[in-house]
Amino acid sequence: MIQDSTTVGVIGLGSIGFRHATNLQALGFDVVAHDPSLPQQERFKAQGGRIATKQEVIDESLWVVIASPSQYHKADLENVISASKHAFVEKPLSHTLSGLEQLANDARKGGLCIGMGLNMRHNPAIKLLHNKITNGELGDALWGRYWLSSYLPDWRPQNDYRQGYAADPKTGGIIFDAIHGFDVMHYLLGDYAVTSAQAVCSDILDIPSDDCADILCRHENGATTTLHMDFMSRPKTHTITVSGTAGRAEIDISNRILKIVDVTGAVTNEQSFAHIPVNEDYKEELRHFHEAIMDGAPAPCGIDEGIKILDRAITARRMAGLPHAD
Repeated sequence: MIQDSTTVGVIGLGSIGFRHATNLQALGFDVVAHDPSLPQQERFKAQGGRIATKQEVIDESLWVVIASPSQYHKADLENVISASKHAFVEKPLSHTLSGLEQLANDARKGGLCIGMGLNMRHNPAIKLLHNKITNGELGDALWGRYWLSSYLPDWRPQNDYRQGYAADPKTGGIIFDAIHGFDVMHYLLGDYAVTSAQAVCSDILDIPSDDCADILCRHENGATTTLHMDFMSRPKTHTITVSGTAGRAEIDISNRILKIVDVTGAVTNEQSFAHIPVNEDYKEELRHFHEAIMDGAPAPCGIDEGIKILDRAITARRMAGLPHAD
């Protein structure tokens, strides 16, 4: 819990923004939020939150969570930086790279901490695998695979997914929505270049955006990564596999289980983190970001990494022939 009440702003009270606002309250922050939706405003006020204009949110806060639709992230970030406030930006950082380097430079000049909402880095199974790879327990990395298959209509059944952000062909689609995959493989195996990509906009879901994509990457350490992501499949599958010269690691992300297999096929380690609620990952990323501000330290996942991950996703979209804003 935060010892002294600190005001944190939240711009956007959609699904993730409301989660962040609620978690900030639970962590002891005073939270002021902005959202144009009257029902969302009333919902937040009903749990003790305060509603204000966007500018009032920025002016009142030590730092601001930007959880507006992704096409507004850059403009909202520019306003927050102009007000000399720290910002925690939900993924993706934007749908375009234009102007982001200048914003990063402005933030550095102002001594501002800008962090990214890439919460899979806080999944305990993924953190443990990162440590094992760093410690050399898998030997030299050979290849990795990230796999997300999920059925978009099941995500938020109370909403019409065809009217949501994911349906927009320029700012939505599976590549932008599943940008966690681009990030987590960077986190586990280091920087990489996208070498090929394909994506389809099928008629299965009746949306004009990409709903299935396969991407190949080459890491600086020589390892290769395959990313598969789709909006169409049931049942849901969400996994990570990393193979090295000394064994293989497998993560069931949905069930929060890490399994290590040696070169003989024997399971040498299996750990479940199912007892830790997923929401604790979201709380942890907010808590760590606040600690970075208080310590004058860089954000755990800062804007420079956010730009790099966005660049890889946009590169994949371009290779796949998808529309883009740049």
